[in-house]
Order: sequence, then C-alpha cells, then structure tokens
Amino acid sequence: MAENAFKTVSEALAPTPFTAPATRALVEQYGTPSVVEYENQIALRILELEHDIRVLKTCRNSNRPVNRLPVEVLSHIFLVLYRTVQTEVEEGQKGFWIYATHVCRHWRAVALGCAALWCDFAFDMNGELMRTILARSKHLPISVCLKCDWGTDTKALGEVLSHTMRIRHLDLSSWTRWYTPYHFVLARMGPCAPLLTTLRLSISYPTPMIERSLPEKFLRDGAPILKHLTLKNFDFHWARIPFPPTLTTLHLEQNLLVNKSLGLPNFAKMLETFRGLPLLEALTLDEIFPEDRFQPGMMPVTFSNLEDLTLTGRGRTIGNFLLGIRVPKSTFIDITFNDKDEWISEVDACVASIRELWRDDPLECQWAKDSLEFLDFTASANSHRNFAFGFHDKELYWEHDDPNHLNVNFLSSSPGNLDLVFLTFFKEQFNFDGLTTLDLTGNSQLACRPALEGVFAHLPKLDSISFWGCDVVDFLHILDGDPACAERFDSEEISTADPTFPALHSLEIGAQRFRGKRIDTIIRVLGKRPRGHRIGCLTIEDCINIDKTDAEKIRDALPDLHTFVWDGPVIMDNPDCLKMLNDVLGELEF
Repeated sequence: MAENAFKTVSEALAPTPFTAPATRALVEQYGTPSVVEYENQIALRILELEHDIRVLKTCRNSNRPVNRLPVEVLSHIFLVLYRTVQTEVEEGQKGFWIYATHVCRHWRAVALGCAALWCDFAFDMNGELMRTILARSKHLPISVCLKCDWGTDTKALGEVLSHTMRIRHLDLSSWTRWYTPYHFVLARMGPCAPLLTTLRLSISYPTPMIERSLPEKFLRDGAPILKHLTLKNFDFHWARIPFPPTLTTLHLEQNLLVNKSLGLPNFAKMLETFRGLPLLEALTLDEIFPEDRFQPGMMPVTFSNLEDLTLTGRGRTIGNFLLGIRVPKSTFIDITFNDKDEWISEVDACVASIRELWRDDPLECQWAKDSLEFLDFTASANSHRNFAFGFHDKELYWEHDDPNHLNVNFLSSSPGNLDLVFLTFFKEQFNFDGLTTLDLTGNSQLACRPALEGVFAHLPKLDSISFWGCDVVDFLHILDGDPACAERFDSEEISTADPTFPALHSLEIGAQRFRGKRIDTIIRVLGKRPRGHRIGCLTIEDCINIDKTDAEKIRDALPDLHTFVWDGPVIMDNPDCLKMLNDVLGELEF
C-alpha cells in the first residue's frame, strides 16, 4: 500500500471552506518579516478559538439528556452517589465521589450549589479541604466523623467544631500513639449543641493527661437532644460529661493504663445521674464503676427501657454495681470478668447480684426469669471462656436474633477455675431443672467428670448435648459406669431406675480425634442404656479417624437411632479442613 504523501507547509496552510476570515487573514500573512508581532497575533487568535471550542463543548454537554435534568434531580443523584460511596467502599476510597464534580462545568456548578452534599466531614481531609467544605455547607447541619493522626490539621478541625450550633454528629477517633488533639479542638466548641444527636470520642493509645480530659466547660449549656454518647479512654470528670434525659445509648470505657478512678463519682452520684436517663436502651460500662460500696439505704435505679447491658471489669466491682440497678427481664446482658487477682470468695455474692437484677420487674407475675432452657459454654486456651445462658421465654426468641439472655465471659488471665466456681453458685441461684440443651465448645473444663456429674448428670429435661472440640472421654466414662445401664444391650426390659442424663435424646460429637477403640466405646456405652432412655439422634462431624466402615458399624449396632448424621471422612490433605481442626482442637489429645 502506497504511503500518503506528506503535506508541505504551504499545503498544510491552504485555507478550506471552514476557515474563518480572521484565521484566513493570518494564514495569508505567513512569511511576514515581522516575526514577533505575527506570533503575538497568532497566540491571540489561538486563545479566541480555544474559548470558542470550550463554549461549543459546554453547549454540547448541556444539551445532553442527563444535563437537562432539573437541578434538584441532579443534586439528589449526587447525594445518592455520596451516601453509597460512604457505606459501600473501602475506607481509603471514601473521597472518590468528589471526582463526579470534575466531569463537566454543569455538574460542578450543580454540586457546588448543593449545600447538603458538603455537610459531612467523613474521610481523610487536609485543612484546606475542611475549610472549603465548611464554606460550601453554608448554614446546614454538619456531621464530623474523622480518624485523627499526625497529619490532622487541628486548627482547621477546630474551626469546623467552632460551628457547634450546626453539629448533629461528632465522631472523633485517634489511632496514633501519643497523639490526640481532642483537648485543643474540643475547646473550640461552643457552650451548647442544640442539634447534636451523636457524640463519640475515642482514644486508642495512652496519651498525655491533658489530651485525655474533656475541657472544663465542655458543652456546659448542654446538648438537649443528644441520643448516643460514647467516651473511650478519657479521664472521666463526671461533671463535664453531658447526660441529657434524651440519651438512649451510653458507652463509657476505660481500658488503658491510666488513673481510672480520676473524676469518677461515688455510687450515690452515679445512681443520681442514671436516674435522669429514663429513655436509656443500651448501657455499656468498661472499667467505669464506683469504688465505694452500695449501701442498704440507697435506692436502686430501674432502667425500664433497657434492651442491652454490657459490663466489663473486676468481679467484685461488677457485683457491687449490679446491686444498684434493676432491668427488665427482656434485657440482654453481657458481663466480662477481667480479674487478674483471686476473687472466688466473692463469686457467690456476684451471682446473687445478677439474680437480683430482675426482682422489681413488673413482668414477675408473667415470667419468673430463674429457669434455664439452654447453656452454651465456649472455651479456648488462647481466648476467654464464655457462658451463654438462655431462659424459658419463647416470645423473646421472636424479638431478638440472639436467643441468649445472659452472656458471662472470663478472660484467659483470670486465675483459678472461676468459670466452674461461677457455674456452681449459678446453679444455687437459678433453676437448672428446665435445662434442655447443653453445648460445650473448645477446651472446656465443663466436659470434665466433676462438672458433668455435679451439675448436669441428673437434670430431668436435658435432652441435647453437644461436644465440639472438647474431650468426650469423661462423658463416656460416666455413662459406662452408670449402674442403671447394667442391662444387656439387647434387653427389652425397661429400667426402673433413671440413668445418668435420663432425658438425653440427641448427642453431637464434633471436631474430635478418635483414638484406640473409641468407636467401640461409643457403641457399647450408648447401646447399653435402658429402653426408654436410649439415644435417638447421633451426629458425628469433622472427626478424625472414623471412616465409612465405622459409620456403618454404628448404624448396625444401634438400631434405636432414628437419626444418624456423619459428614464423611476428614480429608487430611485439605488445608482448610486441617486449619479448622487445629484451631478447635489445639493441643488436646483424645
């Protein structure tokens, strides 16, 4: 294919029918001896043409259907884009929505004129951007949600917070060691925040004392419609914290190595504060408890609307605090004991305090919250131990995703066998006769013989037990040595004596490493239970050293099983399966 001939300068400068007269005149002057003047004339003509091109492009863009939408509709589209980006994209990309304002002149004009689009300080911003957005938000309410670090422009942030009358949400968190600008920037706030509904201030690392303190006159005239308040790792000068009666969520936490008692009120003052929060629905206290003891003359506070209560701290301080409050029976309670010192002598009093929580509840005549229905115990050598108690009340199951009514946690640093001691005293305060389900997971001491025999073996309604990743040997030994199970496997006689675990109907064994003749032991033990007390449902899942032959042997040897579930052999070269089993089994040897 022949190459197109390259045009000479004269050919390239030849005018066309589209060449404007002003351009044609300049082209005809090509070669003039006045070079500088000629170049200036050309540069000026180029600017004129570029301006005309921009005008024409703007006309073309403005004539597109999307740019002929009403300004209100296009503004709403931008708002939807912004909210979608904030909720669905990664943290470092939340500012990408702003590129929509760079598409064309019309989009930018509409976006800059939409004040509602510039009311949220919700991603990493430099000082110039903060000031720019503050101006664009005009006089609308604003929300501030920033993670502060060394790069945060505290002066610009202070300017934003100085518009206190406009702030509706304020969420500041610090993730950098030895840096929190809170005291400086919060001091810029005005005395009243009439629109503020959410206030969250969080420190993640130890900081100088001045930075851990709220300013002395912080919101001294109040926040009259504040609903959600969270303060983490501040020195709690109680008098500086706003506690309006509109609060529905209160989260106070202090888990850093600081003077935790600084600024905390005595028990009477704390109860007086809580008495002024009639709408409270969720209360979280982490190491924020009065140091003085509850006195008999004090009147407990009743949280009539409380739905969630979360407490973390030492056993004796939590037990003491519980004496001063009452909650509805429908309240979901989560308690974590983080004691590093011995407190076994006070466990009984703490459990009694838990029982007293519901004494004054008007639902007393409808539902006595003292009879357990299920108990889930989870333990791990590298984590904490958790009790999940469920009480008899079917209606609550429909109202909450989690049917647990009470969670009790013991951190791994807790000394002794506090979990076993706690359970023993818990059985004295609550009725275990209605317990139907027991789930034991992980390195569970409750799977040991003393706990099984002393707490669970003779419960009349316990019909379902699950051992997941914890040793089932002691359980099998208890069944094997039961005098009531001395009959032959094929005996048709019905025993007159109740065996241990008399109501047991369903047994689940999971994440086990069967050793020796464990399959034969399971068959022998389950098979010799008297008629009327035999297992009807057996599940074996994620267990090592059981194959298809073993599964068929179980089916044939236990004809009374109406349900037998086995998920197949564990594939030893499956890394995901092995990782799961190693996480659950740990160093246990079965």
